[in-house]
Amino acid sequence: SGASGSPVTLTITQGGAASKVFGVDVSACQQKAIDWSQVVQASVSDGGQSFPITFAYIRASKGKADLDNCEFKDPLFTTFAQSAVNAGVVVGAYHVAAVINPSGGTFSPDDEADYFVSVAGNYIQTGNLRPALDLEDSSACGNTPQSIGWPALSAWVDEWMQEVHRLTGVFPVIYCSEPYKSGVGTTLASKYDLWVADWTGNPDTMPSTSPWTTSVLCQYSSSGSVSGMQGQTVSGCSNPNSYVDMDVFQGTAQSFRSTMVISGVTPQTGFLQVNLAPAGAVSAGAQWQVDGGAWQSSGATVSGLSVGSGHTLGFNTVSGWTTPGSQTPTIIANQTTTATGTYVIQPGSLQVTLAPAGAVSAGAQWQVDGGVWQSSGATVSGLSVGSGHMLGFNTVSGWTTPGSQTPT
Repeated sequence: SGASGSPVTLTITQGGAASKVFGVDVSACQQKAIDWSQVVQASVSDGGQSFPITFAYIRASKGKADLDNCEFKDPLFTTFAQSAVNAGVVVGAYHVAAVINPSGGTFSPDDEADYFVSVAGNYIQTGNLRPALDLEDSSACGNTPQSIGWPALSAWVDEWMQEVHRLTGVFPVIYCSEPYKSGVGTTLASKYDLWVADWTGNPDTMPSTSPWTTSVLCQYSSSGSVSGMQGQTVSGCSNPNSYVDMDVFQGTAQSFRSTMVISGVTPQTGFLQVNLAPAGAVSAGAQWQVDGGAWQSSGATVSGLSVGSGHTLGFNTVSGWTTPGSQTPTIIANQTTTATGTYVIQPGSLQVTLAPAGAVSAGAQWQVDGGVWQSSGATVSGLSVGSGHMLGFNTVSGWTTPGSQTPT
């Protein structure tokens, strides 16, 4: 079936080198720089033939936010991805499943999927590789993903895959090796395609895929050598030999495109409706905008927004009111996401001096909005801004009372 849909079954004939497509997978923890113009001119020798580097998977994200060493957007994802596309490489994005929350429990698979799509959504389009989920011990934040048990982890992976499909219309592939292949494959092999890690170093070797019947890709080496790759040198990610992970599709170029390259998928969009409060702020001119677009009134709806959480909801400045902070609403395909922006009225103070001294000595006082009577020179705080207040004065025998006032 096509790359936008359900798992596929391939029939591979072993022995000939002609039916193969080669690629790499990279990240900022392995490579600090890549000259993709050199990569596309490089070749892989197999069976007496030379094959070009055709595709590349690039790490996009891990976890559910760009926070720290546990959860992040790969800092070189956009640079690597766009440069590779410009060089003619077929690009795909992968997400590292954090799963384990260091504070306890697990991260939500929906949150991780939403974050991944918000980072990599521009590279989950027609002409890109199907997205991938990287599942391995070293991916966790703290304990290993398998520590929650295979049934729970299988359910977690299933939910992540379904959420990405709901957001993009594309089913991802699962990257893993043992024990994850057997652990989640028992439940998921019939639902999703496998990208297996099997470091034989030989792209002709048929990898072990059970309980899957086959794999759509095989990462056959973690120590490949390709021109244009500069190994990372930072602590914890040292790659002094500039090695790169090597991948092979054991089939024809036509099968590769129909199996791995997204086609015929219309970008998924949704709606955003925002209500503003309170009514006083709305009357004073409160408005909202999404992604720096046109200003909208309270209750308005904006359509055609790409799915995911890669949007910014902002609010205008209204005199006398504290502006709500910006928000990042998650847009769901073909649904209306609602949000609320609540303005807070800014308080002020009023100080009143009474005159002349004789009236003050005779007991002159003042009050605002019918409140407590105040002496001359007193200050009342916490008053809402604007001119909607009434200043009044008491009656003093022998003195004419000042008229009421409306201070701003």
